[in-house]
Amino acid sequence: MEPLSDKDIQGVIETFWRLDAGKAHLADFLPIMDEGFYLRAVDSHGREVARFDGLAGLEDHQDGKMDMFDEEFLLESLDINRTGRSVVAYTAAVWTFRHRVPRAPTSSMCAADLAHEWYLRRHPERLSPVMTGHTCTHFEYRPGQAPPVPSDRQAVKESSASLHEDPSALMR
Repeated sequence: MEPLSDKDIQGVIETFWRLDAGKAHLADFLPIMDEGFYLRAVDSHGREVARFDGLAGLEDHQDGKMDMFDEEFLLESLDINRTGRSVVAYTAAVWTFRHRVPRAPTSSMCAADLAHEWYLRRHPERLSPVMTGHTCTHFEYRPGQAPPVPSDRQAVKESSASLHEDPSALMR
């Protein structure tokens, strides 16, 4: 099997971002995802703070971004570390999107600086480049460019929705 080229690696990353930003159907991700793939985030000490496993996890990740639209990811840097057939790519990017708080008359432009580690390989049967997982290692909104904090009324509405969806989580 031929090792992954820089173009292969960048192609998987940019395809993931394009599909994620476009809220693509889960099936559209399959050509670039390995079996058992995951998405996760870690804090500044490397402790896992969020994890999304497989297609169900990807769907949950996308559902959490349904109030964000016109998303774009701008790749600022890409560094690649190859160890045998395994590849870890390190990216820095800017994520921009528009966000509209429910019932608000307008949306706001938001921007965040991101860093990720991407784990990739060539699929042994399909022979195509695939992502086995990625870890968000840095996520910081730029000053004044974070989504607005929900109003008191919206916070009450969200609390009510959470209570009705999973009462045991709030009653602990």
